[in-house]
Amino acid sequence: MTENLAREADVMARARSEAMRAIEDARAVNMLRRYYDPAGDYAGSTFLELTPNEPDNITATDLYALSLLDVRAGPQAGRRLLDDGAHRDAVLTALGDPNLRFEVTLEGANETTFAAAEKLYLAVREALGIRPWVTASKLCARKRPLFFPVRDSVVTLERLRLGKSYLLAWNVYNTLLQDDEVLQKVHARVEKAQAGGEFKISDPPLRILDVLLWMTADASMRPRRQGRAAR
Repeated sequence: MTENLAREADVMARARSEAMRAIEDARAVNMLRRYYDPAGDYAGSTFLELTPNEPDNITATDLYALSLLDVRAGPQAGRRLLDDGAHRDAVLTALGDPNLRFEVTLEGANETTFAAAEKLYLAVREALGIRPWVTASKLCARKRPLFFPVRDSVVTLERLRLGKSYLLAWNVYNTLLQDDEVLQKVHARVEKAQAGGEFKISDPPLRILDVLLWMTADASMRPRRQGRAAR
């Protein structure tokens, strides 16, 4: 038990250190401006704002939104998610769970919320089939952006070193979002990034934190095939 607690403390300490390093990076404000500039070629706010985004439904627009973050739902996965059948039914049932309403936040989650989120994530992962842990995470993040962090090899594996455990990732971000210093500095970076008035950054802090972690990650952490405008 003591060993497990020590390991958990080490994981949290590293995650917080990396989060603060990303937020305090000298490039952070400019990186946010680049990422959210609608005249640029990054996903920006479009990933969450692309319409229609029906909270309790999966549509072709949601699958297109995935491509903005450099992943895709293949033909079979698309049919499973869009056509009537067991996979779509499971995902829609999970989306309709009152314990996982659109406005539920990760920082305010309890055991019931985590259980409902797990059902949705696993249903989406089962439907997707190929490269499921990354793509499922991103689709869940579009449908419930206040709860699901985006998970991928750059931030989750290389930078935060959380492995592929979705429960560990959720718990880490849950703790980070309750850290007043982390939140205050995220908000401060957003204010500076949009100070010119050319555009507004409307994404929630969970998404902003993920963007900062990804945009300021060392180049060595990125797969060579990954394009500049991914994510």
